Amino acid sequence: LGACVALVKPGQADPAVRALATIAFCGALFHTINHACFKSLLFLSAGSLLKSTGTQDLGRLGGLIRHMPVTAAVTLIASAAIAGVPLTSGFASKWFLYVAALLAGRSEPGLALAAVFAILTSALTLACFVSFFGAAFLARPSRLVNEKAAAGPLESGWLMLLPQLALALVTLGLGLFPLRVFQFIQRALLTGSDGLASLLTSPVARAHIARCPYTCLETAGAQALLAPLVIGVLLVLLLALAYGIMRLGGVARRASEPWLCGYAREHESNRYGARHLYGEFKKLFDWVGGDPRPDGDHHA
Repeated sequence: LGACVALVKPGQADPAVRALATIAFCGALFHTINHACFKSLLFLSAGSLLKSTGTQDLGRLGGLIRHMPVTAAVTLIASAAIAGVPLTSGFASKWFLYVAALLAGRSEPGLALAAVFAILTSALTLACFVSFFGAAFLARPSRLVNEKAAAGPLESGWLMLLPQLALALVTLGLGLFPLRVFQFIQRALLTGSDGLASLLTSPVARAHIARCPYTCLETAGAQALLAPLVIGVLLVLLLALAYGIMRLGGVARRASEPWLCGYAREHESNRYGARHLYGEFKKLFDWVGGDPRPDGDHHA
């Protein structure tokens, strides 16, 4: 919203800049819609973990992808969306914001710098959720998880899973078809004739935003193009190519016991957990202060 206001300041008549202001405003509203979806999904997923294991301590979780595969899948989608991974709604709305800020750097240099910090924030968010998802679902099962799994199934019931699946589908749908969201916001703006609405829906500004049915959004003289379905097709082709190369090699997969440094039994201290995953990186920011949590106190 700040980028939009900065670009429609009095005296700004460049239609390309007005188009970028429109994309920034739509990106802000789009990102608000996204947070309603993927952040709600993350809270529901954390609730499923708490109900199934009885703890919010990530250090006591692990290996839940085997016992809660549906919850793991929807949590992965939500984690990817909040970090802005392509094919999710979080990437689409952040694309709107990054494009508006970066391409507007010629007229408002401060916006380009703000975009760099926004991209860095997305990278840090991705790091946080790699830690969260890895500790909860991918690490070796903890003693607590093994005990809970031995007592009965851990996966949540369908009354808990259906809302999560619905939000996950919406998150993916908005990411694959972001143009529909853009058009929806544009129609809402067209109902008003005052304030930002009159500036952002002017024919001159809209002429600088090209739209391809369902999939693409192009702006600023083809300097930026969003085509999620094309990205999806390319990823599928690359995965198929990798699978084909693996099959051509003819190497059989095998499972081996990990070497435990000479110890005969596995111990909790041998598991990868949430703590110290980015310890060296966090040391770089000790100067900002804060009140660190005690050992093992890492919550979903």
